[in-house]
Amino acid sequence: MAPKKGILLINLGTPDSLEIADLRRYLREFLSDRRVLTVPAPLRWLLLNLIILPFRPRKIRENYSKIWTPEGSPLDVYAKKLSKGISDILGGEYQVAYAMRYGNPRISDKLSAMTAQGITDVLVVPLFPQYAMATTGSLYARVFELLQGKYHIPSVSFLGDYYDKDFFTGAQAEIARPYLEKPYDKVVFTYHATHAVITATANRTAAGKITEQNAFCYQAQCHATSRSLAAKLSIPEDKYIVSFQSRFGPAEWIQPYTTDVLKKLGKNGGRVVVMCPAFTADCVETLEEINEEERETFMHAGGKEYDTVPCVNDHPLWINGLAREVQRFFSARPN
Repeated sequence: MAPKKGILLINLGTPDSLEIADLRRYLREFLSDRRVLTVPAPLRWLLLNLIILPFRPRKIRENYSKIWTPEGSPLDVYAKKLSKGISDILGGEYQVAYAMRYGNPRISDKLSAMTAQGITDVLVVPLFPQYAMATTGSLYARVFELLQGKYHIPSVSFLGDYYDKDFFTGAQAEIARPYLEKPYDKVVFTYHATHAVITATANRTAAGKITEQNAFCYQAQCHATSRSLAAKLSIPEDKYIVSFQSRFGPAEWIQPYTTDVLKKLGKNGGRVVVMCPAFTADCVETLEEINEEERETFMHAGGKEYDTVPCVNDHPLWINGLAREVQRFFSARPN
C-alpha cells in the first residue's frame, strides 16, 4: 500500500560531526535566525562573524565530544528511533520521517521526498512540548517559507503544543518515578531559557493557570508542564521548583536561573532530582550542561546527591503515545 499521509517529526538540530567546520556551519545557520539571536541584523552579523564563529566552535566541540556516541549525536540517534517506532505502529498508510530545523536532515529534503511519493497530506510534529518563538515559531516559519516556493503544495497541518498532554507528561513521569522512590529534598524542573523581554507581558501570570492571555507564553507553559508532572508523581508544591538554563550573553533571561537555584540548594546539602521537560530527547543541553556542569555546581556548593532524569527519548510510552496522538489527529478531521 502506498502511503497516503506524511508525518514529519522535527527537532532543533545538531552538528553533522565533531569537525570544526561542521560545528561552525551549524552555529552559523542556527544563530542567523532572527528568532534565535534577537538583535538587529547588522549587530547579529557582527556578533556571529567577529565573536561567536571564530571562537565558539572549539568550545562547543569539547561539550559535544563528551556526549557523542558511536552512532553520532544523541539527538539524531533518538530522532531515528522515534521515527522508526512510530512508523512500525502506524503501518503502511503513513510515511514517517524526521528532520531538523537547523542542519541535517533538512526539512526541505523531507518535504520534497514526500511530495515526490504522491503524499498530499502532511502532519508536521514539532518535538518541542512548549511553544517558543525560537523553536516552534521558527519551525512554523521555515515550513511556510519552503511551501511558498513549491508549485504543488500539499495540505500541511501542525500538531499543537502538548506541554501538559498525557501522552508526553505521562511518559516523562513514568521515567522519573524510580528516581523519586528514595528521599529527596527538591525536584528541579529546568527549561531552556528565553529572553525576558519576549515574555515580559505574560510574566506576571506565568506561574498561574493557562488563560487566553498567556496561552502562547513559553514561561506559563513550562509551569503548566511542571504542575502536570508534579501531580502525576505526587510531588508536593513545596518540594519542586521551576528554573531556566542555557542563558547566553549579557541580556536578561527569564528566571530563576538553574545555576543560581542549584547553588542555593547545594548549600543546604541533601539530594536533588533534576528533570528537563523542555526536551523530548537527551542532547548536549541535558547530557553535558545539566548532567555534568550543573552537577558540579550543586556538589561544589555542598550538595550530597544529584540525579538527572532522562528525557522521553525512545521510551515505548512516548513512542506509542505520540503515534496514537497522530492517529487521533487524523481521525478527528472530516474526510
